[in-house]
Amino acid sequence: MKKLSYYFIALSLLVFTACNDDDEGVLNGNEGDFASGIFVANEGNFGQANGSISFIGNDGTKRNNLFESINDRPLGDVVQSVSFDESLGYIVVNNSNRVELVNGIDLLSVGTIEAQLPRFVAHSNDHAYVSEWVGFGESGVISRIDAESQTTTASVTVGDLPEEITYNNGNLWVAHSSGDFISKINESAFSTAENFEVGNNPASLSVIGNEVVALARGNASWTENYSPGKLVWLNATSGEITKTIELPAENDTNPSKMRYHAGESNFYISFEGSIFTLSFSADTWDEAEELITTNFSNFELDADNNRLILSDAKDFSSAGEIKIFDLEGNLTTSFNVGIIPGNVFVR
Repeated sequence: MKKLSYYFIALSLLVFTACNDDDEGVLNGNEGDFASGIFVANEGNFGQANGSISFIGNDGTKRNNLFESINDRPLGDVVQSVSFDESLGYIVVNNSNRVELVNGIDLLSVGTIEAQLPRFVAHSNDHAYVSEWVGFGESGVISRIDAESQTTTASVTVGDLPEEITYNNGNLWVAHSSGDFISKINESAFSTAENFEVGNNPASLSVIGNEVVALARGNASWTENYSPGKLVWLNATSGEITKTIELPAENDTNPSKMRYHAGESNFYISFEGSIFTLSFSADTWDEAEELITTNFSNFELDADNNRLILSDAKDFSSAGEIKIFDLEGNLTTSFNVGIIPGNVFVR
């Protein structure tokens, strides 16, 4: 069992009394300040421990370098992702080998959990789960975090480089940025993983009813064995593949990420420097439509507010940018954030 290092804070809540040139408005760390909005995981430069969190409120209020401002210490090296359950926030700091736990109301630190190259956290009703790469060339693990005691209680070995975890109907589905399969773990048993082959490097997936749709990115052109990306539908119970859509290969490029909007029955896929839409009922990539073409390095779908949030790392050494588009592909607003913005979480 991995034990927490607790950071007890006996002083009154930290109050923001000033803002830098990049801040729009002042956040006081009071209840409600962080209740709804966009949290941005700014990776920072590898090895420089300058990763950070930015927050963009739904009212347009923005704050950069949020964790350090509130907790008076740096966040760490390569901030990979951030997520929340009902009471806690989980900030995954990949190259610092830890998950920072913060109070969900004021973002004060409540402890840290040691992890081996952690990537993403998913939540069920009772637990949080973190994907850990462990090491290159080694099998990764999915570790269970008990949200009440704030300890890790068990781990399940999966394939190389586990990435995003999706919780659905009592099961954890795990994408991988290596290998050719996705993994399914029964939450109640939490002992072994069942693997389903879908194609090279399946780093994104969505569970839709009794179907799982995986985006297999394929092998990059700089490898000795290039392969194009594809979308693969499979039965969530049997693992039988029911449909496959191949992406174009003529430019030796690969897709990077996929999100699904249940209300629109559309996929949003980053490919060849653009965001494309594709209907769930499509049979070929010819039915895809190019929606957004701009500079970006990552994106997220906010289905509740019908918007796409794009992260632009710019020069990878100075402030990046968040660009927000509506689902018609129109840019609605943008914000300067930290160094190398990547994954975002909409609360």
